Amino acid sequence: MIDTFTGWTPPVRLDLIIAVSFGLFVPPRILGLAKYGGINVHPSLLPDLRGPAPLEHAIIRGRSHTGVSVQTLHPQSFDHGTILAQTPAPGIEIAVDTTAAALGEELQEVGARMLVHVIKNNCFIPPHKDSGWCANSGRPIHHAPKITKQDQFVDFSVKTMDAILALQNALSDTWCILPNGHRLIMHQVAGTLKFDTLNREPGIWVERDLKYPLFRAACGKIGVILASTYAGSKAGHGNAKLMRVLPAQEGQESSESYLKHITRQVQ
Repeated sequence: MIDTFTGWTPPVRLDLIIAVSFGLFVPPRILGLAKYGGINVHPSLLPDLRGPAPLEHAIIRGRSHTGVSVQTLHPQSFDHGTILAQTPAPGIEIAVDTTAAALGEELQEVGARMLVHVIKNNCFIPPHKDSGWCANSGRPIHHAPKITKQDQFVDFSVKTMDAILALQNALSDTWCILPNGHRLIMHQVAGTLKFDTLNREPGIWVERDLKYPLFRAACGKIGVILASTYAGSKAGHGNAKLMRVLPAQEGQESSESYLKHITRQVQ
């Protein structure tokens, strides 16, 4: 396994370079040593979601469908080669509440079959036939850059419930800033069907008789923080600290019915 191509030359003659989930750019010097250059399996409908994080961005952007593309390796740019095979239109439906990990597993199987098809049918041998359809479909085309810490930030005054849950599904962990300025890492959240009829400011609060902290999204929907870590404290014990740090408020319905409603939504 190598982590750079600098100063490296393949020890044997190559016919074809195959890249799958490979983070390094294969330079022209190496591509030129292979008789047929190289091909790459990419989990998106190219040219949409070029870049290192197509699965995460497909979920964050609310794509209804995605797919797999097998392309030639471009000598100057990532994900700009000729598309040799692509999931037929409209693509593979992204299930509601799917995670990036689950979507990745599904597309791995699709990509493996597509790669075998390309090799068996000599699609990698010039002249290459462009089999891509997404660029001319009228669908939105976006880049899929590497996920950063800022991508995981939840601003409750801006993010709707759908957007917050999409971030959770795509990135697993998200984080926010509490009213006291401290950071909370949210490992698992759930949305409820209930709206905040008190029209309080978006953010996190705790209510008496409820074992989970609550939050209001920008759209007014109420969510539940099921697991969290309070920055600087023991991992996974953020909820317990929140219940101590934040002043408890009276619930909209400080009755057992409200507690049952919230509990039912997160089970």
